Amino acid sequence: MIGLVIRLKISESPIFEAAVERDAAKDKPWDIPLLSVVKRPKNLLLVMFGGAAGFALQTLLATFTVAYAVAHGAERQPVLYAFACASVLSIGMVILAGKISDRVGRRPLMLLGMVAFIAFVYPLFALMRTADTFLIFVGFAVALLCHSTIYGPLAAFISEQFGTAARYTGASVGCQMATLLGAGFTPTILAAIYGGDGRIGAVVTYLIALTCISGLAILLTKESKDIDLTTYEH
Repeated sequence: MIGLVIRLKISESPIFEAAVERDAAKDKPWDIPLLSVVKRPKNLLLVMFGGAAGFALQTLLATFTVAYAVAHGAERQPVLYAFACASVLSIGMVILAGKISDRVGRRPLMLLGMVAFIAFVYPLFALMRTADTFLIFVGFAVALLCHSTIYGPLAAFISEQFGTAARYTGASVGCQMATLLGAGFTPTILAAIYGGDGRIGAVVTYLIALTCISGLAILLTKESKDIDLTTYEH
């Protein structure tokens, strides 16, 4: 109900309304948005792979990392509380990251978050093995800081990759595909490659590889912070 009330109070995008009126005056029909996105799939693919790491990291922390800490002697309830507290702090981090990206750009901040996560992934699991609730909280907090740096600019980054006539469709499909690729498969993959002997090497390698793929996809996009959304076509 809250979501419905909020959506009913949000006006249509002025850029979209202006485009509709302009094309209606010219009696110019629009292409079906989904076909427009699929016919020129480059940006869709870049969004899909570029956003995957952020969703994978989110799922990693909520599932595999919790189970990993519990398997190494920590009690489940304190671990969940540590994750919950770190998640509350990350709300402010996401907002701040989004605001900073309006100044410095989407790509630099997202790439910074990915590099930071790659550097922290081994220490993260080391902290989870301590069975110390405070250190586990620190691990979650730092990892979520990396995640927030990626996730804060992500919505703007995705929507700015598509033209007005297909922006909502492109952003929706791109985001859902990124979620599927990053979050949908990650828990199963990590469970499958995690060694029964407790070695974490394969898990770390997978996470680093996926993050590098996302980073490469972002590098292949153009910085979108200052593009003119009224004229941009994907």
